[in-house]
Amino acid sequence: MSIVNLSDTIISALQNNDNSLELDPDENYVLDPIAAYGITQAKKHRVRGISLGMFLGLFKYYRQSYLDLVKIEKFEQELSEFYCLFISRIFDRIEIGVCLEWAKENEINDYVAGLQNNNRIITNEKNKYLTICESLPNPTILLDENNQIDYMNHSASVFLNSSHNPGANYYNFKHAQAQVPWLIEELNTFTNGHEQELFFEKRINVSDGTHYYEIKMKKMLDISGKFNGTVISMNDITERIKAYINRFAVSAEGPLNLSNLFKEADNNMYREKLYHSQSSRSAIVKTLMKALEARDYITEGHADRLQTLVSSMASFIGLPEQKIIDLRLFAQFHDIGKVGIPDRILFKAGPLTAEEFTEMQRHCEIGYRIAKSAPDLNYVADWILNHHEWWDGQGYPLGLQGEEIPLECRILAITDAYDAMTSHRPYRKAMLHEEALQELKKCANIQFDPQLVQAFIKVIEERP
Repeated sequence: MSIVNLSDTIISALQNNDNSLELDPDENYVLDPIAAYGITQAKKHRVRGISLGMFLGLFKYYRQSYLDLVKIEKFEQELSEFYCLFISRIFDRIEIGVCLEWAKENEINDYVAGLQNNNRIITNEKNKYLTICESLPNPTILLDENNQIDYMNHSASVFLNSSHNPGANYYNFKHAQAQVPWLIEELNTFTNGHEQELFFEKRINVSDGTHYYEIKMKKMLDISGKFNGTVISMNDITERIKAYINRFAVSAEGPLNLSNLFKEADNNMYREKLYHSQSSRSAIVKTLMKALEARDYITEGHADRLQTLVSSMASFIGLPEQKIIDLRLFAQFHDIGKVGIPDRILFKAGPLTAEEFTEMQRHCEIGYRIAKSAPDLNYVADWILNHHEWWDGQGYPLGLQGEEIPLECRILAITDAYDAMTSHRPYRKAMLHEEALQELKKCANIQFDPQLVQAFIKVIEERP
């Protein structure tokens, strides 16, 4: 490896400079003709695969060679020292140019490498979420801002296009439907409204018969908060509906056939066909509640006590009168879903097995479905669904946590637990008032909202 024109550069510097070329930290070496030589050499040798260390090592050898030449000539000491300093400064400036060019290239390479790495990360993330979406068994559809299909996973492709080939109608949308025809009315209402998400149930006729779906719509917003489309996810609950209908029946001695009542309430959930008036649907719910009260003699008076407790709690924290009225209704009907729980579980004297507990958990969803069928209860349906959620996210059925849980549900959870603990049950005696409050404190920040627990304790302690 050699460095050409080095002597010419040194001679030119000697001819054009009468000073020692001392280095200045504020100097712009990019404009220095001597440093420019180093930049040129750096570009040339880097392309040849020479490393910076190798180049500077060779350059050190050249520097020493020129200094030795000065000493051989045996100039006067002062002149010899000047020439040696001058040559050293020339080499310093050339090395600065070399390092500037190498650093510049490294910055560019680092920048490009960073972009490439970020691109790989983004691509991997995109592929990961695409793989997850494609693997979902539930139909998932992405609509643009005009409610036209922009993307759908394979399950949705099968559902919409009766295709059983993976990827069919996925990359070529001209063969796919442009819209979701049986959701046009709901979509128009949703996209023009202020709600960010919508959850409802719908009955849909498909090629193999009638299916029931839980449908969730969620708006997508771009970085500026502008509406950018809608995500639709569908969950087929046909088998669950059939199982509910077959299971919801009281014993033969009972005066009511809950199976028939629930069928009627369940059918009224679906918006396509409403066979009964609002008063009729409300009557169904009231009848179901009476049937539950007749069965659940153990908790007799629980709903009434709970209404009093939630009213006191709501007033204490300053909720408006209308909200208190809503809470009283919620307290009265929060356990209406227990009409679908078998007696062997509802009245079991000992702890429930894992299977029985799973069965008991369903009362939230059953209650939600019943409430959705009745205009008088429709607006408390979501509270009924979520009234067993825990503050730390370990509750059911959705695993909500913290302030994701509606305030009304957090209030009811505390008052419901207090009344249950201070009431007699076949498998245990009622707790003392002080014991129940200690248990609430113990479960604060786990099962209950800690601030609401403190508020409830004050409410109880201030009661006459």
